[in-house]
Amino acid sequence: MPPTTLRIRLASWLLSALVVLCWAVSPTVGQEYTIGPRDVLGITVWGQADLSRDYGVDPDGFIPFPLIGRVKAAGSTPKELATQLTELLGKDYLVNPQVIVAVKEYLSQKVQVLGAAEKPGVYYLTGPTTLLEILSRAGGFASTAGKQVLLVRNNGASDGSSAAVRLSLEKIQAGDPSENTRVQSQDIVIVSKSSKGSPSPAASQTRRRPAGPG
Repeated sequence: MPPTTLRIRLASWLLSALVVLCWAVSPTVGQEYTIGPRDVLGITVWGQADLSRDYGVDPDGFIPFPLIGRVKAAGSTPKELATQLTELLGKDYLVNPQVIVAVKEYLSQKVQVLGAAEKPGVYYLTGPTTLLEILSRAGGFASTAGKQVLLVRNNGASDGSSAAVRLSLEKIQAGDPSENTRVQSQDIVIVSKSSKGSPSPAASQTRRRPAGPG
């Protein structure tokens, strides 16, 4: 086998191993994330510099990709989109293409935190996120926090109706799965304020705890 051909095959094998390793070592951060409109994706096609760059997801959920046209990205995980691009490129254009997709900017899924949080505001989701994790990103509970958290969720109905659930701050802080539920895009999390002006024990503990991953 000519040395040049051997080097090319070795490089291809090494890249394939790297792709597999990327999926294996980071199964949660980014890879379980569902791509949505306005997200920015970093797509790398090995050996194809003209195809490897950042792609913004259009409002309709598609990305314009050279050679193969518009490809639907919204609703897929980065791994699923990489598989789809690999199949489309390999069908008519490239031999054994190697594709890696990563989310560069998370802009499609957001949660609003209001009330007695240290840093109320809008927080973008980067994957499966619990109430405790999103509240930790908001700096934990303020000194005026009460004993309840109100979770307001959009039902997705055409009339814009929503449902609100009152949850126990203490159980959320303890990680009780019945209360420390996963948040969804467009959720509004409202931390109640203490009527007596003194923080609940759970709020004090959460403020002392370092912020966890989002």
